[in-house]
Amino acid sequence: MNQRNIRLRELAKEYLKEINEPICFASVGGSVARGEADSLSDIDLTIYVNHQTDQAENVRFAGEYIQLDQRTINEFPMEKQIATDPWTYRFLTEAYIIQDQGGTFSKRKDWVDTFYTSRQCKEKMVKQVTEVVEDRIDFAFNCLNEEKEYSATNAAMGAWAEAAFLFQFLSSGSLSTGRLMPTIQKIDQHFHRFVNVAPFPSEIDVTEISTIINRFRQELKQKGASFDFGLSSIQDELAERKSKRLIAAGEQLNLIWQTYGEALWLYFETSDGLSLEDYFSTLTLESQLGLARIGFSPSNEQEIQELGRLSVELLETAKHLAKESN
Repeated sequence: MNQRNIRLRELAKEYLKEINEPICFASVGGSVARGEADSLSDIDLTIYVNHQTDQAENVRFAGEYIQLDQRTINEFPMEKQIATDPWTYRFLTEAYIIQDQGGTFSKRKDWVDTFYTSRQCKEKMVKQVTEVVEDRIDFAFNCLNEEKEYSATNAAMGAWAEAAFLFQFLSSGSLSTGRLMPTIQKIDQHFHRFVNVAPFPSEIDVTEISTIINRFRQELKQKGASFDFGLSSIQDELAERKSKRLIAAGEQLNLIWQTYGEALWLYFETSDGLSLEDYFSTLTLESQLGLARIGFSPSNEQEIQELGRLSVELLETAKHLAKESN
């Protein structure tokens, strides 16, 4: 455990003392939970409280950034919920507990750690993700039939991503978004096929990438979009941190991939039901051109078909991994 990781865990505990309300449970996630924090890491902090709440916010505390997710205690997952829907609650496998009223969280975490190693759990997750992937691939082809190529691309990429995250989790136990692309790169032939059909540019000045997402965020704020968490200026700073880390590591594609995902997140949270095509047309030309450079480009039918095949291949590998479990 490095000193940076220890400091951020302790800082999360100090922050809890500053909150003027009783907290039932609290945990950190992400790199801090995994023991992988570096000088650019922030703190993902989830707390459960007795009153009704559903709040996410970015916080500056003691010179660090905290991404706070505050939930009501009624949302604390029960064993039956987890067993029924393990893919949704997989974040619990990486949770590092920092506050635990009555020891309930620790007991639940012990159960989770055992359950998620079981064949029953893994096969259930494969079933869940398979349904998601099939739905997204079907939706992608429906969009193509309606000449909505942007929406088709997004759906096909979403299908592949879900299958890839399942493969990563079953092969390494990791939930890290940052590790996904390096994990897939190890599957050499699959990775090269993916790169050939993914909507990412072959050449881009990677130093521009954080600027692209930050300008997009600024445009949404100017238009009055109601998504305080995602449009916070702290998100701009976090984007720049991510960019510095991945550029320094030589992970250009990983940076584009993660920024593409962040832009999609902003779209989903601010679109009010608009299709990607209609939404895209409301943006300034500068934002359209910028987003095109990080993957907002229409794919053709052959590319969508290949993304579907790649998704199915990852699912098949995941099925074998699940069957090999005790």
